[in-house]
Amino acid sequence: QMQMQMQMQMQMQMQQMQQFEPMIESPSTTSHDVSPGPKCQSHSSCKPRSGSDFSESDASTCSSATSWGSHEEASDAHVDHVALAGDCFALVQRKDADEIQGHCLSRSASDAHLALPDIDVEFHGAEAVSEFLAQILISIPDLEIGVSSIEKDGPSSVKATFTMTGTQTRPLLPMFPMGRRAQWQCHSQMDFDRTGKVQRHCIYFSF
Repeated sequence: QMQMQMQMQMQMQMQQMQQFEPMIESPSTTSHDVSPGPKCQSHSSCKPRSGSDFSESDASTCSSATSWGSHEEASDAHVDHVALAGDCFALVQRKDADEIQGHCLSRSASDAHLALPDIDVEFHGAEAVSEFLAQILISIPDLEIGVSSIEKDGPSSVKATFTMTGTQTRPLLPMFPMGRRAQWQCHSQMDFDRTGKVQRHCIYFSF
């Protein structure tokens, strides 16, 4: 039932995103020009960012009216948030959807929240988040993640810049074409709870 709900949600987003065309690899891959995407309608404080403004502290956190980007609680000083984020990206290279789902489930807080503001999609709860991330690899089996940078962005947050490259074989992400290899440049914001589990994750695509 969860998978059917996600597929219905993504199908609606595909219709809305037909106006966007990704970079098709032919014959070699180059990343998109970095430019802001549309503003997230469900998060009034979300700010689409470009490569030039992503590093600014006042625009580095995707925040909802409730808790996005809040760093009021101090994090455990012994938690290496950069290393934890790096492990998540590295795991994608193993191309095992079940392993990714299990890892994300164990490393996500019970109230985890994943948002993709550029396409107005979000998931709530560790199970929904981990299921969606696993479905990305199932839909793009040759997915490659190229990490450019992972940096601390507050006591319990990190920001990352990376590329997603691959061939979508079944519809899930509306910005990826079907059956053609493409690449997107992405910016990510991850907020961790005191135990080192991911509590909020916001991913922007550069259109």
